[in-house]
Amino acid sequence: MHIDLKEVTPKGLHLSRNINLALPPSIEEVDVINPCFVELKLTPIGTKYRIIGSIRLKLKLQCSRCSESYPFDLFSDFDLLYLPIEKMTSEVELELKDKDANIAYYSEDRIELLELLQEQVLLALPMKPICSEECKGLCLSCGTNLNISSCNCKSVSIDPRLEKLKKIKELFNK
Repeated sequence: MHIDLKEVTPKGLHLSRNINLALPPSIEEVDVINPCFVELKLTPIGTKYRIIGSIRLKLKLQCSRCSESYPFDLFSDFDLLYLPIEKMTSEVELELKDKDANIAYYSEDRIELLELLQEQVLLALPMKPICSEECKGLCLSCGTNLNISSCNCKSVSIDPRLEKLKKIKELFNK
């Protein structure tokens, strides 16, 4: 699915719809539950195009503590500037500045909408998904999910080199 830039009027283009979105197969721990609702406004600025929009999507993620799947509501806003691919610098190494992170490129008078949405979803995913702040995770010895049941394993002893840090942490928790 793409946006044909030849059809964009000087006033711009407003898009609001549900889109079936599939994430790349390399993202194994994430399942898309429902269609992605996208709302965006595309504004032409000469040969540049500014896209301001938002994405709403329900996903199923895998908790990084207990490995259980849980539903996750993803909401993401974005503001991108699309330049013609010809404007892309030919230097092999570039030093990116913060403002450059919101620049993308288009070719053949079209912007690939699915690529844009996939990228924005991947950027909005949590680095370490956690099902809840109270998640106890898995036992380091036997692998029991401590949210469901307890185990009889002895607690792991602290490395003696870290014992002083534990004492400092206890002082701050008082």
